[in-house]
Amino acid sequence: PSVDGDNPVSAISLANAPKAAPRRDPAGDLLGRFQGLNAQWQYCSPVGWDWDNDVMWVTNWSTSTAAAYSHDPLYQDFQEVVRIQTNGMMIDGAWAKGTVYLSQMGGQTVNRYDAQGNNVGNFNFNFAVYGLAVDIENNWIFGLSGNDGTIYVFNLNEDGTPGDQIGNIRNQFQMLNGNWTYNLEW
Repeated sequence: PSVDGDNPVSAISLANAPKAAPRRDPAGDLLGRFQGLNAQWQYCSPVGWDWDNDVMWVTNWSTSTAAAYSHDPLYQDFQEVVRIQTNGMMIDGAWAKGTVYLSQMGGQTVNRYDAQGNNVGNFNFNFAVYGLAVDIENNWIFGLSGNDGTIYVFNLNEDGTPGDQIGNIRNQFQMLNGNWTYNLEW
């Protein structure tokens, strides 16, 4: 895949992408359910799958908390592996290079934590980050701007920080019926 930053309506090329998703369960099947960080009148969101440790990171925006959960193959036995108190209302995140990336709602700061929940630093984008995603095959990190909805694409450096901007995506609104989103997956 490639990114064309010169064309404002160009998206990531899907020419080399797989033609079908894994066919384990029919679309719409409920695979599992758990309470986790969720509580009434609170906003929780799954933000990133940790490929290295087979856990799902979840944030609770209302309490500024994040946690990682493991589960059995039948999605029946969920276990909280780590819980951290973050320094802001985390709205989205992603996992790459042994690090969970968590973005603050409306802020420019992205906080980074290791698998044990230790803060390993942060970095800033020059826009309000409403969504994060990582392409681990191409070493790209995506930041969804809350300012104008642009998805900015950067190389992901070996130290886990964003490198040069290599493109942007601005045509996703037509696929969302003109709606904004506060999360991003890749």
